[in-house]
Order: sequence, then C-alpha cells, then structure tokens
Amino acid sequence: MEEERSKKKAESEPNKSSELEKYWQVVKDNPSDFGGWTYLLHYVEQGNNIEAARKAFNAFFKHYPYCYGYWKKFADMEKNLNNLEAAEKIFEEGTKAIPLSVDLWIHYINFYKEQQGESEDSYENVKR
Repeated sequence: MEEERSKKKAESEPNKSSELEKYWQVVKDNPSDFGGWTYLLHYVEQGNNIEAARKAFNAFFKHYPYCYGYWKKFADMEKNLNNLEAAEKIFEEGTKAIPLSVDLWIHYINFYKEQQGESEDSYENVKR
C-alpha cells in the first residue's frame, strides 16, 4: 500500500512540473501578459512548493511591483508556513515598492502587531 502511494506520487510529480513549466513558458514568451502571471501565481499558491512560489512571486514583482494584493498574498503564504522573517521581509519590500499603499501598510501593521504586540518600540521599528 505504501509502495503504491509512493509510486502514484512519483508519477504525479512530472505532471506537476510540466504543468508549472507551461505557466512559466507563457510569461517567458510575453512578460507583459498579466493574465499569464496571474495563472502562474494562482498555480503556485495551490501547490505546496514554497520555492516555486518564491521564484514566481519574485519574478512577477520585477514586472508588476505595484500590485499590493500580491505582496499580501505572498507574505501570507510565508506567514502560514510559519516563515515569519520571510513574511516581514516581503512586507518591507512591498512597502518600499509602493510606499503610498494604505492597504498594504494596514496589512503590514496588523502582521507586525500579531508578532510584536502593540508596544511603543514595535511601532518605531515599523516607522523606519
């Protein structure tokens, strides 16, 4: 039974990889295809491969740094995997890319409050 599960998993891995490559090929062929990027990001969000997700989100932000919702999604993915330092770094990069995004700042501050509490020092760190 265990052997059967391992075999099925091994057989599905190439399918996942080739499907991921199809999404990548679309955005490699046309980096300005926003729809192609959203399909790629949606695909990596559904998977459980954080490395593939990081690669996709980081490439996306090189072309579309002003999409605050994707900064939030990316940070939330890291937070849900308990990669809190990575989530904080993503919020920092996002607020540097779009410093006037009130929505992104609100999400960042809420994340920070969850992690650090509401002390005076924690707010000073966010202000920097």
